[in-house]
Amino acid sequence: MLSGELDGATPPRLGADAAKSLPNSRQILLKKIARGYASDCATGMIAEFIAEGTARDLSASCADGVRHPPFAKELPARYSP
Repeated sequence: MLSGELDGATPPRLGADAAKSLPNSRQILLKKIARGYASDCATGMIAEFIAEGTARDLSASCADGVRHPPFAKELPARYSP
């Protein structure tokens, strides 16, 4: 389970509840992140999980360093009028 600490739609507690019925499960919490945030850390863990077929030895050390993107103060040039 890859959970975002600030995910209001599927909060981490729901992942923890689901993990109770999955004997080989593991929950990794991305702090200060909501849902749908794609970081190099998260996509790397997902790719490793798919390649290995297990989360048992999955390195999640990068999860503590994931931060939400900075607040946008301007639109990117391609969206400016």
